[in-house]
Formats: sequence, structure tokens, C-alpha cells
Amino acid sequence: GDLETVVFNLIKRAESEGWVGKLVRAARKQNPGNLLLQAIARELLINTYHKEKEAEQQTVKLNHNDSGYYNNRGLSHYNLGEYQAAIEDFNQAIKINPNIANYYYNRGLSHYNLSEYQAAIEDFNQAIKLNSNDGDYYYYRGWSRYNLGEYQAAIEDFNQAIKLNPNDDNYYYNRGWFRYNLSEYQAAIEDFNQAIKLNPNVANYYNRRGMSHYNLGEYQAAIADYNQAIKINPNVANYHYNRGRSLHDLADYPGAIENYNQAIKINPNGADYYYYRGWSRGDLDDYQGAIKDYNKAIQINPNDAFYYNNRAIAREKLNDNEGAIKDINRAIQINPNDPLFYKNKAQFYENKSKRQEAILNYEEASNLYLRQGNLEEYQKVREKIKKLNSPLWWL
Repeated sequence: GDLETVVFNLIKRAESEGWVGKLVRAARKQNPGNLLLQAIARELLINTYHKEKEAEQQTVKLNHNDSGYYNNRGLSHYNLGEYQAAIEDFNQAIKINPNIANYYYNRGLSHYNLSEYQAAIEDFNQAIKLNSNDGDYYYYRGWSRYNLGEYQAAIEDFNQAIKLNPNDDNYYYNRGWFRYNLSEYQAAIEDFNQAIKLNPNVANYYNRRGMSHYNLGEYQAAIADYNQAIKINPNVANYHYNRGRSLHDLADYPGAIENYNQAIKINPNGADYYYYRGWSRGDLDDYQGAIKDYNKAIQINPNDAFYYNNRAIAREKLNDNEGAIKDINRAIQINPNDPLFYKNKAQFYENKSKRQEAILNYEEASNLYLRQGNLEEYQKVREKIKKLNSPLWWL
């Protein structure tokens, strides 16, 4: 039809699709090849945008002394991820009325989302000063402190949040996660228990409790938790991966591999999934399969020293001595302060009766163990050196 009819249809279609944000898209749908039509659509879009801005400016004039208006507009910016614009609006709201706790809280959340944790803490402090009975103020101040490495202060804030609202499962869950990261695994389990008691339908609560059990060497309890997490949500790769780790440590290598397979199926880009599957395959003497997995892990993440260390071990088992030394050297290059890599390199040389090279690397390993205060491993390595220095070292 003529252009007038097409434009009319375009406008009607744009209105039905939500108007401003979709006008140009509607023009392309109506007639993708008509540049004139798209130009008209863009012009309509620009005109509408300017009208909206004029209306907003008029609203600001009418509400320039209304702190609630700036707070609400700040929240709109916040919800769009426009945190700096949100802060400017909250600044204005606070300037008009400095006695509303939520204004500081909202500005604190904006600073938090910009990783400006100290500024966030200052705002949460002010919010708490004005209203000390809102658990969320302590909750987010706790998160800000956690991100600054102030772990004990973070836990104290969570304690207060829980005191104010003892029925919020999320508070217990996050305090548990803080405690987990402080290696306080039993205390973490207690918090996860409470979170699960309040809300038994969140898969990650079981997953994190399972991780805590795992770090205490309670592998069966960990598996029971991972089973429940997977039952609630079978589509999270890490749940299968974590269960695989527990099965591996129980020497159920085929079971571990099955779980790593599932993790890889869900997320084929998880380097650790291949790394640990390779480890399980190596423990089943499938060194070729292990090397393939280590290759994939290294392809995804070429900067993890342990990937090269384990591939070196698999290559040494297959008598690829040159490849093993090359890999262990790469591990040392990435992390020259890990004594394990020097110890393994020394072992490779010792296995090939290269006595001096073995002693040299055992010496390096022993020095690093001593520096770390690991006297047990230090003594073991010194015994190796003593044996190699004896006249009958090859026996």
C-alpha cells in the first residue's frame, strides 16, 4: 500500500508491542528493506523520547522538594542496573530529608553493587543509626565487610540480622557460607541445618552443607547432601562434580567418573571436571584417558599448575619421561613455591636412576617444606636425600 497506510500500520503495530522501545523493530518487521520507513520510525522514536524527557523534567520541577520522588526514581535506576544515576538521586533525596533510614540503605546497596564497599558500609551505618531494627541493614553491611576481608565483623552483623529476624533462612545460609570460608565447617553445618529447617526446598543449602561435610572428611554425609541437592535440581553441574569428588575420596573411581561425566554434559567448559575425571581415570590405571582429560582441562585453563603436575605423573607412568619433565617444569614455572612439584620431579629422576638431579630437586622441596613449617613432609624428603647419598642408594 501507499506510505501513509504502511506508516499507520507501523504505528498501530508499535503501539501493540509496547510502543517506544520496539518502534524500530516493528519497522523492520513491517518492511525490512524500506530505509525510509525505518527512518520515519527512528524519528518517531526520537520525538517520543524527547517528549518523555520533557515530561520527566517537568515532573522534577513539580517535585523538586519531594524526597520520595528522588528515592523512587533512584530505585528505578537501581532496578535497571544504573547504580551511579541511582546514587545521584539518593543523594538528592537525602539532601531534602536526611532522616529517612531507607534512603541511606538504598544508596548503600548502589555503592555495594559498584563494589564500593567502604562507602556502602558508611551508608548502612547511617541507616542503622536511624533505625536499628531492620535486619537487612546488618545483612548487607555484613556482606560489605566480608568483601573487605573483615570476616569476624561480617559474622557479627549476621548475628544481629538473625537476632532481629530469626526466621529468615537466607541469613543462616549466608552466615554459614561465611563460616565455611573461614574453615569453620562444623559451625557452617549448624547454620545450613537451620536454613534447611526453615526452607527445605533450596538445593544449594544441601550442596553447601555437603561441601562442609566433605571438608571434615565426612564423605558419606556429603554424598547424602549432594543426592538431595541433585534431587531438587539435577541441572547444576557442580552438584554432580561435588558428589564425584566425595566418591573419588571413597575410592569409588567408576562412580566418580559417572558424576564427572554428568557435570561435563551439563557444562562442558568446567576445567576442573576434566581434571578430576582424569585423576579418577589415572587411579584406574587408564593413563591415556587421564592424559586426554588433562589436555582438555589445560586447553580450558592453561594456568593451573596442578593440571600439568598430574599430566606429568600420567606421562611418567607411560614412560614418556621427556613429556613428564616438560610438564612438571611448567607446573614449577606457574607456581615455583609448591614443594610437591619439586618432589615429584625428583621422583621422576630417581625412577630413572638420575641421582644428582633427584637430590637437587629433593633439596629444593625440603627447603620449601621447612619454610612452610611442614616438618612431617620435610623429614620424609630428608630421608629420601639421605638414602640417595648412601653407597647403596639404588637398592
